Amino acid sequence: AGVPVIHGPFVASVREAANLLGEAGAAREVQDAAALAYALGEVLRDPAAAVARGDAGRRALAAHRGSAARARRLVERVLGAGRGAVP
Repeated sequence: AGVPVIHGPFVASVREAANLLGEAGAAREVQDAAALAYALGEVLRDPAAAVARGDAGRRALAAHRGSAARARRLVERVLGAGRGAVP
């Protein structure tokens, strides 16, 4: 099972992933220590909801699994085609 994600506001380097998880209901952004404590309390008070959030995140990310390998194959095909090879 996946786990729910709690993160702060400074996620510029992973903004797309944070947005994807947030839209899926798997991630929650917190602004300060009080919000973090509240969000952690929610996870602890309702383990079933925490599991559901984690599962939602795993499903949201599943479509992107293997994307680096797909990008590599695409680059290899393009480079091969540029050398006269048949992709």
